[in-house]
Amino acid sequence: MGLFYSVLIRSGGDEVTFVLLVFMGSEYSMQLNASRIKVLQAQDDVVNSMKDVAGKDLLNVSQHHHRYKHLLKDLIVQVIIE
Repeated sequence: MGLFYSVLIRSGGDEVTFVLLVFMGSEYSMQLNASRIKVLQAQDDVVNSMKDVAGKDLLNVSQHHHRYKHLLKDLIVQVIIE
């Protein structure tokens, strides 16, 4: 907002210039928000990919009784420690 005030004072209250600057500010804001959304989507994709891999690994482990029992024991111990 500081940029808009300093430009408005220098422009002598020219409303056309002010509207143009506000539009340019909103365009920049929209681009910034779009960039943030892209980053969040990329993070979401990574988390979902990791979740899918973990689910497949868990399914694989659960088919082997001894490995599944060992995994459950380790998870229970981890929860108790934390």
